[in-house]
Amino acid sequence: MNTGKTNANEPLLFTAALLSYPIAYFYIHALLFNENIGTPGIQIPSALLFTVIFMTAVEVVSRLARHEGAGRTSREHLFWGMILAAQGAALAIHGMHSGSLGIWQIFLWHMTAIYYTAVCTDMLTAGRTSVFLPADVLTQMFAVPVMNVLLRIKSLIKGIVRPFRAKRRPSVPVVLSIAAAAGVVLFAWSQLAAADRNFGRIGSSFFKGIGSFFRQLFRGSQMPAILLSIPVGCYLFAMVCGSLVISGRRLKISEDNFRDNMEPMRRVPAFSAGIVMGALTAVYVVFFSLQAAELFLILTRGGSSGQVLSAPSASEFARNGFQELCRILILNFCVLGFFGFFLDTEHGKIQNPLRSRGPLHLLTGIFALSGIGFTLLAILKIYVYIHLYGFTARRVLSFWFVATLLIVSVLALVRIFRKFHAVPAAVFVMAASFVILVLSDVDGGIIHGEISRYEDGRDSHLAMTELDGCGFTNRRDLADNTQRLIDAGWFTGMVSESVNDGAQRCTIYDVQNLYTRQIWYKEDGTRLYADELGSYAGYAGAVYAEMIPGEEAVSSREASGQEQKLHAGAATLLLTIRKDGVVTSAKLIR
Repeated sequence: MNTGKTNANEPLLFTAALLSYPIAYFYIHALLFNENIGTPGIQIPSALLFTVIFMTAVEVVSRLARHEGAGRTSREHLFWGMILAAQGAALAIHGMHSGSLGIWQIFLWHMTAIYYTAVCTDMLTAGRTSVFLPADVLTQMFAVPVMNVLLRIKSLIKGIVRPFRAKRRPSVPVVLSIAAAAGVVLFAWSQLAAADRNFGRIGSSFFKGIGSFFRQLFRGSQMPAILLSIPVGCYLFAMVCGSLVISGRRLKISEDNFRDNMEPMRRVPAFSAGIVMGALTAVYVVFFSLQAAELFLILTRGGSSGQVLSAPSASEFARNGFQELCRILILNFCVLGFFGFFLDTEHGKIQNPLRSRGPLHLLTGIFALSGIGFTLLAILKIYVYIHLYGFTARRVLSFWFVATLLIVSVLALVRIFRKFHAVPAAVFVMAASFVILVLSDVDGGIIHGEISRYEDGRDSHLAMTELDGCGFTNRRDLADNTQRLIDAGWFTGMVSESVNDGAQRCTIYDVQNLYTRQIWYKEDGTRLYADELGSYAGYAGAVYAEMIPGEEAVSSREASGQEQKLHAGAATLLLTIRKDGVVTSAKLIR
């Protein structure tokens, strides 16, 4: 922005600086402290609400700034807006997914917000998504905020002193008048409060309300949230509004300019590309053939002998495939990129030999095809691992990643034979596919798959640590999943090991790290309370364990278990336990 535009946008920057405080406070209080907004009956997911607020703020600021290129609506602009909104919706629907998928979900949600800001404020180096995407993200994430770290305080100071800089406005008389009015009003209020008791109560209630507000402010998580929101708001303001301030001074390179600047460096002869890619392709063919033969022998031997890979062997089998995939694909992309940029074109007189018809063109296609082969091999290895030992969050994420790399490898192969913007296409595919992944009920699918494997007899036990990480006890389908475990006989024969704190947690689920409340009954059917467990030896009979977190199964000593253990919408698990602590039967009452 030039000086004139900067002065014209001072009111906008001042308003944005003021609004950055509540926006940052909401981010800290609602997201880091994990609190939703609304009444007990109506809860608005904080992640989705913050996403909408952030997108609206960026859109309004970029459009009102009216900087050249900022605030334009394009297909790419709309695409990244939909991607960011969909990620916020995924957090609202499913929350943070379990395991490494949840970590990547939060990280990429933030990265998308940063890149969306760069798109809206016209800060992309090439004016669109390109090979400069990593540089664009790092610039928007670090360089822009650092260059404008004091922008918010400057905007606030300018906004405050701006009315006093205008002509015909004597600042000293205005200040003195306000001070005099405040003193006169306070004196008059005190006299009227003494004359009328009801009028005095109004002032007393007002000052009590102010005192209560400040007491609440310094209590609980309010003050830490306020303190943390100050640097967060400074960062958000510097990233968004700082982009508009320095947008006119950014480095911008068009595709034609980049190609022209690269011409003097294109000196690598075509035969060098043929030697390098030919040698690598030959090695790849041999290696791929050996890997395919090894996989065939392993699967055949396992099928004929009735034995399969052990868990450590299968894990190593899939992990090696994933690592070799990453290394080979990175090497392939580096080789193709190097020769694509530096292969001699005789100062632009001839087309890049990689894309001109001939032997080298065909060899380049075979070289790119080998990357697809390695991707398929890695997908097959991960599929074998999942088929043998089920889904986990990390396996789902790995499978998505290699499947996405398969699409990217296909795009690289097509780019050799047909000209199009391959980098934006690859980025769009990865972004869209990740959004589809996080919008899916991955945790529910993992739970369903784990229980199904136990029901089918493929697993002799449940991976309770994985189920606990997927929020097994906090899901709406908890009762349905418990009924499946009852039907599969999971509870029958289990041993209850600790009963001294039985009134606080269900001992069967306690063994499996899934906690809830339980109620014990004596053999005669009367209620057994926590203070009686230590002295009562005949605790055999039934255990009523509530399945809905937060509900009370029995509300008082006088309440009968049969009549009071159920609530509207609640389900109760009835376990019959022998004197030796072994479960003999299980039943779910809804």
